[in-house]
Amino acid sequence: MMKFVAFATTVLLAAAGIVKANNCTSGLDYCDHSLIAKGNYQGQLDRLYQDVLDITVTSTDGNVWNGDLFTCVGGRSAVVKHLQACPNGLCNDNGNGKSDTCA
Repeated sequence: MMKFVAFATTVLLAAAGIVKANNCTSGLDYCDHSLIAKGNYQGQLDRLYQDVLDITVTSTDGNVWNGDLFTCVGGRSAVVKHLQACPNGLCNDNGNGKSDTCA
């Protein structure tokens, strides 16, 4: 019984770590396509594009997910805020632990 409890605890802790790993890191900047690849940001970005940029974006508009930069505000729901549209429409993913930048 003790082995089962230890195993179940390990599985639960691993699952919690996986969920947390999908959140953005507070203070880092992210390209829109980096956020989509990172986790469940599609809906939040759709709302930001609608509210901030006054455009409606759908998941079929693949080109649109490469030209804007966002900052991670953080918090439990990993809130992001629109920083800027990249001047030439391209955003570089600079890797884990580093802020992304406009190209």
